[in-house]
Amino acid sequence: MRRGNKGKKHTRTHSSSLSVVTNSSGKFDPRAALSVEQNETLNEFISRLQAEGLTEKESKFCDEACLLRYLRARDWDSTKANKMLRDTLQWREDFKPELISAEHLTQEASSGKMYRRGVDKFGRPVIFMSPGKENSTDYVKNVKLLVYTLERAVDNMPDGVEQMTWLIDFNGYSRKNNLPYGVCMEVLGILSNHYPERLGSCFMVDTPWLFSLSWKAISPFVNPVTKSKLNFVSGSADAKRELLGKFFDLTQLDKKYCGDVNFEFSSDVYWKNEIEMDNARIQRNGLVIPAESSMKQIVGKGLEGDWPEEVEDSLPEQEAN
Repeated sequence: MRRGNKGKKHTRTHSSSLSVVTNSSGKFDPRAALSVEQNETLNEFISRLQAEGLTEKESKFCDEACLLRYLRARDWDSTKANKMLRDTLQWREDFKPELISAEHLTQEASSGKMYRRGVDKFGRPVIFMSPGKENSTDYVKNVKLLVYTLERAVDNMPDGVEQMTWLIDFNGYSRKNNLPYGVCMEVLGILSNHYPERLGSCFMVDTPWLFSLSWKAISPFVNPVTKSKLNFVSGSADAKRELLGKFFDLTQLDKKYCGDVNFEFSSDVYWKNEIEMDNARIQRNGLVIPAESSMKQIVGKGLEGDWPEEVEDSLPEQEAN
């Protein structure tokens, strides 16, 4: 299994603009804001990939916008960007994210712990996460639910939008639904190494003391750019509304996040619709979804790894069921 340099720290300090760069015709142009030097680096990267060879499937994935995300993620070092991209292409070949189906994730998704809904003010799809609603210890499927959600968010990005927004609600979060250290590091590795430059903003709502312990253990592995995109949301309703209102249309945001909409996740409604849309995707792309038992397992090893001793010793006793 390719875990992809989980423990490696990065020092990248730039961030992506929220604006969509277009050419004179008004169409999104990933090169429009590049310097002469950056254009040359991109051309060299393309030439290198062509010389090394790509499959038809890989070529479709590696459009110019994709290559630029990998170059930005590695500070325009084409050698490092090439390695990162090649690792991703191998990961996608092994993990086969396009073959993860909504229907196979029905149980994991039923609590509403993770789902897509709407866009923010910048047109970026929004993923809602509620760790307190964790309903499964099948960590392999939990990772697949995350990857499935990321893939569908990317699929639904309009032309010129390359990033997504996360809103993570920590209400109800306790030690009983605190994910193992191994799962957290696996997720961090997937996000950092295989979805570079995809996170626009992340809002952490009402983080408890318990989260601060976990964050202390994993934050050294989070690069500074990602950290700069984290917004901790707490305090009064007015304070939350003021912060979230800068990024979200409050008339479209749930009331529990100080918006104006009465929205409650219903698996019978939401996930049934998700399955219908995903079945249409599968049919449209001519995909054949294998039985779960036949899919190659490349996640699982080490997912239940323990938290560092200093964190484990500080955790409160787990509540009785």
